[in-house]
Amino acid sequence: MPEGRSPETQELRDKVKKSLEDEVARFFEENRGQVAIYDANNGTRVARRALRIKFEALGVNVVFIENLCDREDIVEANIRSVKISSPDYAGWDPDEAVKSYMTRILDHARSYETMETSGGPFVKIFNVGERIVINNIQGYLQSRIVFFLMNVHHKKRTIWFARSGASTLEHSYKADSDLSPQGIEYSERLRDFVVAKRAELLKERVAMGEKVSERRLTIWSSARRRCLSTARPMAELGYKIVERQQMCELNPGVIDGLTPQEIKERYPEEWAKSQKESYSHRYPRGESYHDLSIRLEPVILELEREPADVLLIGHGSVIRCLMSYLQGLTPSEIPNVELRRGDVVQVTPSAYSLRIGLIAYRDYPPQDNSFITNSYAFTSNVPEVKESLRKLYASGGGDGPEAVTAALKATIELQWRPAASKMAVLIADAPPHGIGEYGDGFPQGGPDGEDPILLTREMAAKGITLFVVACEPALSGYQYALDFFRAMTVISSGILVPLTTASLLSHVIVGSALEQMDMEALIEEVGLQVAARVHGGQESVDDIAQELHQKLLLRNESTKQLHVESIHHLGFFGGGKGSSDLDLRRNTLLPGTILRTLAPQHIRLPSSHRAPPPRADTPLGAELAEEDALAQSVELRFGNISLDQAKRITIASAWRSAPPRA
Repeated sequence: MPEGRSPETQELRDKVKKSLEDEVARFFEENRGQVAIYDANNGTRVARRALRIKFEALGVNVVFIENLCDREDIVEANIRSVKISSPDYAGWDPDEAVKSYMTRILDHARSYETMETSGGPFVKIFNVGERIVINNIQGYLQSRIVFFLMNVHHKKRTIWFARSGASTLEHSYKADSDLSPQGIEYSERLRDFVVAKRAELLKERVAMGEKVSERRLTIWSSARRRCLSTARPMAELGYKIVERQQMCELNPGVIDGLTPQEIKERYPEEWAKSQKESYSHRYPRGESYHDLSIRLEPVILELEREPADVLLIGHGSVIRCLMSYLQGLTPSEIPNVELRRGDVVQVTPSAYSLRIGLIAYRDYPPQDNSFITNSYAFTSNVPEVKESLRKLYASGGGDGPEAVTAALKATIELQWRPAASKMAVLIADAPPHGIGEYGDGFPQGGPDGEDPILLTREMAAKGITLFVVACEPALSGYQYALDFFRAMTVISSGILVPLTTASLLSHVIVGSALEQMDMEALIEEVGLQVAARVHGGQESVDDIAQELHQKLLLRNESTKQLHVESIHHLGFFGGGKGSSDLDLRRNTLLPGTILRTLAPQHIRLPSSHRAPPPRADTPLGAELAEEDALAQSVELRFGNISLDQAKRITIASAWRSAPPRA
C-alpha cells in the first residue's frame, strides 16, 4: 500500500479499478468494438504485468502508452490549460494550483517505474511528440494506433464548423455553382462572427492566467466554388485558405437533384434500403457515408495534427462525419447529425466543464419563517458547494407539504448554459402543496400561485431532466406524494429513485448523470424526427417509443443504465393512491398525446404502518440514514437500450421541440 494511504482508501481504489477492468472485459465480450482505451495509473511493473496477464487470458492484446516529459514549460502549460480547471482546484489561485500539482507529480515520480523492453508492446512518447519509441508493435491495429499517436498534440485550440453559403443553384452535385446574394451576405456575417469570437476567447484565456497571444487561424475549405467563395472574406483579412479535395460533398449518384418524393417514386427499393442502412447504403454511381468517412481519414489525421485554430467551411455530409468523429458517435449516428445553414459549431477540447448549482427550500410562512428558497448560482468550485451543503439542515415546517413548487421555479431561473446537458436532482421527503394531502396548510397550492406540473413542463421544454430522490420512509407517509413525483419525472423524462440511506446518494446522482449523457446524445440524433411524429397527433407516445426502441436495438445501441433496488414493489412502504385516482390538474403529458401508463400501482400498507414525516432539526440527509436495515443496492450497467429509455427520449424530444401549452 502506498505511503500515506489509508486501508479504506486503498479498498475503494481497488474496487473502482476492478469495476473499470470488468467494464473493459464486457466491451470485448459483447463485440462493441476493436479498441478500448483504459486510462489508468499502472505505474509499476507488477501492476502492468497483472493487467496484461488478465486480458491476454481473454484473448485481448494489451499495448501500454507511456508519456514522459522533462520540460517544465510543457508541464506547466498543460497544468494551466487542463488540470487547474478540474474540480480539485476550483477557486484556487492559478499559480498556487500549479505549485500544488507540480508537488503531486514529484510525489508520484518517486514510486513510478518506466516501461522496459521485456514488458510487452508499448509506445513511449517523450515531451508530447518530440520523440517516440515503439517496442514489439505488431499487426494492423497496433500500427494504426502508433500512426495516430504520431499525429496528435496537447496544444489547446478551437475548431469551428460552418456550412457554405446559399448558392445560385441549390441541391445539385454536378453544378459547381457560386454564391447567391444571400450567400455572399452570409459569408460576410460569418467572417464578423469568427473574428469577434476569437477576440472574446483570447480575453477569457488571459483572465485564466495563461501567458497567451492570439493563435493562428487557418481556414479549411472544400474545393467546390461555393465553399471557397464563403471563405473569401476571411482571405481578404489575410487568413490562409487551404483547399482540401477530400472535403468535397458526398456524391449522391443517380438521385442528384431529386426531391425525397421523387426518389421514392423512381427508386423505391433503393429508398427502402437507405432508410434501413443509412450509413452503409449507396445509391447507384454514388457514395455511402462509409465511403465518405474513409475518404476523410487524412483530413481527420491532419485535424489532429494541426496546432492552430481551424475554421472548416464545408458541406453538410462532410461536417456530419467530422463532427461525429470529434463527438465519439457511432457510424450509424453519422447520417442524422445536423448542422443547419447559419449555425456555427465551436469545439474547444477541454477536460472539465461541470457546473453545479444548489437550491435549498423549506416552506411558506407561517409554516416556516426562516426562508422559502435559497439559491446558490452555478459554479465549478466543488469545495464551495460542499461548504454550502454543510450549512444546510432539514428543519422547520409543520403541515407536511413543503415549498417544492418554489424550488422548481428557482431551479428554472438559474443561469443554465444553452448547449449543456441539463439535469436537476430533487431530494424530497414531502410533496408540494395543493395535491390533496391531509392537513395541508395551503390546500389550493402555494401562495405564489405556481403549478408544479406546469413548471415541470417548462423544465422539460428547456431540456432540464428532473430526477427525484424519494427519502424513505418519510415520503411514503403521504397519500399522493410518490405518484405525483413519479408523474413529474415522466413529464421531464427523468426517473424517481427511492432511497433509505444517504450513503447511496452520491452513487445515484453520478449514475443518473452518466445515463443522462447517453440519453442526450440520442435525443440530439433522433429528436426532431420523433418530435414531429408526436406532434402529428396520429400515434401514441407508447407506439412511437416502441418503434424507436426496436430500431435502436436493430443497430445494437447500448447505453448506461442506473439500476436501484426498489423498496416499493417489495411492500416495505405504501405508495399512495394509484395514478388513475390522482388529479394532476392536466390529463395529458404532451399536447395531443396521452401516455397509457402514468405510473405503476404500489402495494399499500394499512395507514397505521405508515411512517410520519420527520420534522427534527437534523443535518441534510440524516433522515435517509434512519432505515439502514433496509439495505439497497445501486449499480450502473451498460447494455442494450431499454424501452423505458426509448420512452424518455420520445417525451423529451417532443417537449424540447415545442413549448408546453396550458
